[in-house]
Amino acid sequence: MKRNGKWKGREPNYVCNFSECKLNWYYHDGICVYKCPRGTYGVSDESKAVCSSCHYSCLTCSGPSNTECTSCHEDAEFSSSLDESVCIPRDLSWTMHSTLWFYWMTILFSTSVLLFIVIIVYVGVKWYLKNRNSYRYSKVSSSSNGEAHKDSLQNGYVSDSE
Repeated sequence: MKRNGKWKGREPNYVCNFSECKLNWYYHDGICVYKCPRGTYGVSDESKAVCSSCHYSCLTCSGPSNTECTSCHEDAEFSSSLDESVCIPRDLSWTMHSTLWFYWMTILFSTSVLLFIVIIVYVGVKWYLKNRNSYRYSKVSSSSNGEAHKDSLQNGYVSDSE
């Protein structure tokens, strides 16, 4: 709106090419704009400043990748999983969540199985080292009347050298 020969508020867009845009303005579809429209993000270097398209899954973004969305379309939801923020269609979000759950349950199960195997190996090695050179014997002797009786050993073990 122009009053007294001056623009009130932001200046209007004007038709130009990217080399004619003012400082901190972006070239988009044949016009210079102060702020890139929804679905695009600003890219600038020393010679030009243009608005580039966001990834198709993003409504607004800070870059071209699907992990650089800042907001999503109405039929999608913003999801942060595995250190990435992406827009996921609502119809598929349950699949993403169940896949993530399955991933973590697989990690938990694998860790439990590995821990179980380590404990079994530890117990087996400990048992083997304890019993490798000693055998349990009991002495059986007969008395003068012909009856057999068991003599018990003090510690219950006799080594191979005895």
